[in-house]
Amino acid sequence: MFEFDEYLKEAKKYIEKGDAVQASEKLYKCGEEAIKLLAETFDIEENKKAKEMGRWYTPMLGNAAIRLSKIVDSRIFAFWKTVYYLHCEGFHERHLDVENVKENLKDVEELVEIAKKYKNEKGG
Repeated sequence: MFEFDEYLKEAKKYIEKGDAVQASEKLYKCGEEAIKLLAETFDIEENKKAKEMGRWYTPMLGNAAIRLSKIVDSRIFAFWKTVYYLHCEGFHERHLDVENVKENLKDVEELVEIAKKYKNEKGG
């Protein structure tokens, strides 16, 4: 089981409870972990930089999503934009309701499936 599986499970529970803020944050963490896993799987430049710096920074995740869109699946950056939207508008700004969060759930689930697929194909 991957770390993002737990975040996804928690997000769905928060959606059921009607808590759009916490659901948004869990979906963000889920997407963040999926991008990190893909970056590690393909050992892209941003992953190497994160290792050197000892952590990931948000702009690095965005850059990784762009790079991964070019080498793995063209939808990854669009999915990342959904994840970041949930983080900013859903968690920080608290502008999203549960229906809006539900509408964006599919993008996060698809990003997770891409991450799992390539991690498993590359021997994870």
